[in-house]
Amino acid sequence: MSSKKSDKRGRPRSFDPDKILDKALILFRQNGYLGTSYSDLYAATGLTKPSLYAAFGNKEDTFLAALDRYIATSIRPGEDILANEKDPREAVQKLLVAIVQGLTAKGTPPGCMIAANAACADAADVPDAIRTALSSAGKITPNAIRARLKSARTEQLPPYLNADQLADYFDMVVAGLSALAKQGAPASQLLSAVETAMSFWVSSTNT
Repeated sequence: MSSKKSDKRGRPRSFDPDKILDKALILFRQNGYLGTSYSDLYAATGLTKPSLYAAFGNKEDTFLAALDRYIATSIRPGEDILANEKDPREAVQKLLVAIVQGLTAKGTPPGCMIAANAACADAADVPDAIRTALSSAGKITPNAIRARLKSARTEQLPPYLNADQLADYFDMVVAGLSALAKQGAPASQLLSAVETAMSFWVSSTNT
């Protein structure tokens, strides 16, 4: 988004909305929706309360905008990895490595924003729109892995597992990586876990 875009009152913005959302994203990723107040948001972003509201709306709206930003920058690129790699095993491994890099990126809280917030999504004071958005966001990567594996030729998959079984397995692997990262595991440990998780699958030579 351009910093020259006008706010709701028609005045030019003097800030980059994406950079503001990145700051809000850090709070929501670290403290969760329930653990983040609106005053936390405008303090962290450096905006006044009216400016933050004019740009993104209330706390719920700001969370949804930050979630969209997270999906665009941290989730959608994984779909491109799966789509662009010809060999399904290499596609999944590259995706897992990219996930590790995102979970442990410098300057951001460890772990996954979606997972961190999904844990409290059923709380009574979490709006339905956020609950629905988190549920949809949490399905993006598992659905992309499942679709990629289903598109693979039979000889490219382990002979003792089908695409659905593999997809379920890698869904658990991703969840485990996210949990370990949240607990403070370094990237080296997570990358080692990826190697172990992939060790059962011998790459096909028929690519």
